[in-house]
Amino acid sequence: MKRYFVLLLFLLGCSLSSLYEVRKEADYLMESISKELKRVEKQEDLKKLIPLLSYQFEKLADLVILADSFEEEFDLDESKGSIELHKQLKRIYQMHEGRRQIEKAQLNGLKKLERYFNPD
Repeated sequence: MKRYFVLLLFLLGCSLSSLYEVRKEADYLMESISKELKRVEKQEDLKKLIPLLSYQFEKLADLVILADSFEEEFDLDESKGSIELHKQLKRIYQMHEGRRQIEKAQLNGLKKLERYFNPD
């Protein structure tokens, strides 16, 4: 897991100069989140993952904001990472307190998106 984290930091530290690169990075990040969620079998597993998930969701928000700076449409709905993440989130939501824990992990990323898209 540490290896993925270091790789993620390295990749996100590189400048993404095209929408294609941003999409690719976002898809990779969603696949990474999905892999972490696949290993969750019980509520305690999920609780341990919250700091990492929070970081990853915040980085995903950064990528959405970066993608907005390009003139093209940014759509990840049909990407492999998006499909797998949706599948894993759906499974986690069925767990006791699963939805609440995921929403907790997403909170900082959502706040960042809210500030960017609704600056009022």
